[in-house]
Amino acid sequence: MVSNTALGAPYLTEHPQHAISISHTNNQGFAALSFNGPIGLDVDQIIPRPISFVRHCFTVHEQRQATTAHATTAIWCAKEAVSKLIGIGLRIATTDIEITMCSPFRANVTLHNRLERYTHLDIAVKFSYRDHLCFALAHIKRKECIHLRQIG
Repeated sequence: MVSNTALGAPYLTEHPQHAISISHTNNQGFAALSFNGPIGLDVDQIIPRPISFVRHCFTVHEQRQATTAHATTAIWCAKEAVSKLIGIGLRIATTDIEITMCSPFRANVTLHNRLERYTHLDIAVKFSYRDHLCFALAHIKRKECIHLRQIG
């Protein structure tokens, strides 16, 4: 059974020592499970986003990277995945999470302002793509045992 913290983060009621993250898009649900620490999963459709969205939600550094719908979606998914890993969701300024794309499959994370208290975590994001969807999985850099499953 899955329950939620006061901030809405899911956890396994009978196994709270394991981390779970859930995302949904286009009537499809996805879950990630970790036996070795917190994770954050976000899945979204790769679609063009308005320039107003990019200017409002992305740092200047991220705006320079967001040159295609693919890159823009990956950066956005990474921000959501990191916010889930920390356990707060998007209850913060999205510019407090800064994504540096290292490749289409990997990104580094820098935390600013109200999130500086989490800078001791060495967070990275891995990406995969399927059926016009971007999957972003945020994790603390170390060996993880992660299993992705489509639900629904």
